[in-house]
Parts: sequence; C-alpha cells; structure tokens
Amino acid sequence: MGRGRSVGLYQSAYLRLNSATRNTTLNSMRKEFEIVNKLGLHARPAAEFVRCVVRFKSTIRICKGEENFSAASILGVLTANLNYGDRVVLEAVGPDEQEALNELEALLLRFRDEEGES
Repeated sequence: MGRGRSVGLYQSAYLRLNSATRNTTLNSMRKEFEIVNKLGLHARPAAEFVRCVVRFKSTIRICKGEENFSAASILGVLTANLNYGDRVVLEAVGPDEQEALNELEALLLRFRDEEGES
C-alpha cells in the first residue's frame, strides 16, 4: 500500500494536503491529508463533505490506519473520527476520480477558516 508523501501545502489549512498518487493494484487515485483544524471534521462539515461526495460517480473511501470508511455516508465519515493531527487518505475509484479528489480538496480547504467558530 504505497502512499505518495510530499511536503504539506497548507500549514494553517483545515487539512495539510499531499500530492495525489495512483494505486495501480486497486486502479484508484489516492490523496493523503493531515487534519490540522483544531475542531476536526465535525457534524456540519462532515455533512457538507458527504453532499459533495455523492455528486460523483466514483466510489470514495476514507482510509485511516487499517480501517476504511465510506465517504458517501455521514455515519461513515463521523465514525472515521477525523480529529486534529489525524493522517488519512481519500481513495477514489471511478470515471471522475481525479475531479472528485480535486473538488474534495477544495471543499476541505474552505473549511480551514472555521477554526474556533461554533
């Protein structure tokens, strides 16, 4: 399970982003993130994240440690328990996988300024 690692692009962002890589064994696109927002991915942004995911034809999963969660399910996203400092990989398989990862990256970056808000 090779993961591409590079220097984080956004130190103060909701997530620290790394470059996307293709997992040739699974024929999927993967992008690694580190949660850097003190609030993590709580209920409101998790719901917005799921609404974005279900617009795509690709299957998108959240990989955290040895566990995988459906990114198309609010319960899956909340069960992933994405807290500050967690490192996760978004994995997309399907015809619009690159577009999906790019859109999710942009969405997660928009959440970065909510730190400290309720």
